[in-house]
Amino acid sequence: MAGDGVDTSSRWYRPGLGVLLAVAVGASCFLLVAQIDVNGGGDVGGAGCGSVLDTITDRTGWESWWRADLDDIELGRIDDPVRSVSCPDRVNDRVVVLAIVAAVALGAGLALRGAGRGSMRGRGSLARWGRGMTIAGSAVVIVGTAAVLVLAADSDAVLYEHVDRWVVVAGGALILAPAVAVAALGRVISALADVVSEPAADSSGERDV
Repeated sequence: MAGDGVDTSSRWYRPGLGVLLAVAVGASCFLLVAQIDVNGGGDVGGAGCGSVLDTITDRTGWESWWRADLDDIELGRIDDPVRSVSCPDRVNDRVVVLAIVAAVALGAGLALRGAGRGSMRGRGSLARWGRGMTIAGSAVVIVGTAAVLVLAADSDAVLYEHVDRWVVVAGGALILAPAVAVAALGRVISALADVVSEPAADSSGERDV
């Protein structure tokens, strides 16, 4: 397609959007649950602030940071209330980055949706099957990933008295693997439908000339 705009007819346009969307969603999930540390100095080294999800769900906050600082100061691990001073800014910085990455994911998702609507015109049942598998598999992956992340962020869960947190995350990833495979297969089928539909479109154009 000529012009200064983005060539949405390119066979790499939609896969590129899909990769961008997957990376942005994964980064958003990571930023949501990744633990934030500040330099505690002294013997304690790193002092934990919790994650953005912990702050949203009120598992951590200024009161918990202040109590942790008082305990560490009393035990001589730190000299200053580093959590109370540094954690609010660190959490706010993480929220800003998370909002930017989430906006990128939303933009990629909307662009992918628009490209999908345009490319579905004139395509057969193969493309519809691929699209359906991609949507179903992606929905299961998104919901399952959110459930695993919420469970992983729950520091009070009884489950962690018996197994390590990363074992739960790895188990969740294994459970979600079939859904990832279904979504990936759907993308392959959709790409195959694009390849199959191109010769038909070319021959139709030749007949119109």
